[in-house]
Amino acid sequence: MNRLTVFSGLLAFLFMSAGILSGVLADCSSLHYFEQGQVPSHELHVATSGSDETGDGSILFPFAGICEAVKHSVPGTAVVVHSGVYSGGCFIYDLHGTAQAPVWIGGAPGEDPPV
Repeated sequence: MNRLTVFSGLLAFLFMSAGILSGVLADCSSLHYFEQGQVPSHELHVATSGSDETGDGSILFPFAGICEAVKHSVPGTAVVVHSGVYSGGCFIYDLHGTAQAPVWIGGAPGEDPPV
């Protein structure tokens, strides 16, 4: 099993978990995290219709890839991956959050999990 297979499997698990958990949340219109009441300070969006060249991570101009969104992440960022099929080959490294401001990566609430 190569690293890409392991990473792809891990992402699929995380995205499926995010999709399952989003149905449990009382209010799926906004992102809520953890029992401590933590919420992200801002969101970066990833969509199959996005662009890593011209996107800015906003809902109107999302990035095309998770790695591009991660490059722009700071502590407190939520990387929201919208439904669709994404290519593999992305390795995330040197990503740092804090206990008070973690970095979240997950599927978009109310949407089918990304693949």
